[in-house]
Amino acid sequence: MPKPVPEKELRAIEDVLVAQTDPVSRAFIADALGNDVPQRTLQLRLRYLVDHGRVVAEGQVRAVKYRLAKKRYWYTSRFGRKRSSAVVRQGRQHSATCLEASN
Repeated sequence: MPKPVPEKELRAIEDVLVAQTDPVSRAFIADALGNDVPQRTLQLRLRYLVDHGRVVAEGQVRAVKYRLAKKRYWYTSRFGRKRSSAVVRQGRQHSATCLEASN
């Protein structure tokens, strides 16, 4: 089982994106974080944020730019876990309480 992603690291990335009005590159985010995070780790953290609907990736391959998602929709499943709306969009809607969390 993979190790859980530290929320503190994810929030640091989101804080960098909050301060920007335009989408930014991974290199910009790395510079803003002070290059303390290895490139591969940053790639994985950004992929995690994109997969969970917290960040939007624009472009392809080497030209990918990242921006903060405007709104995040969370729901609490019957097991009490918070899930992102990405799961709901995949057609797995079931009894859940929808909560809207704005940025």
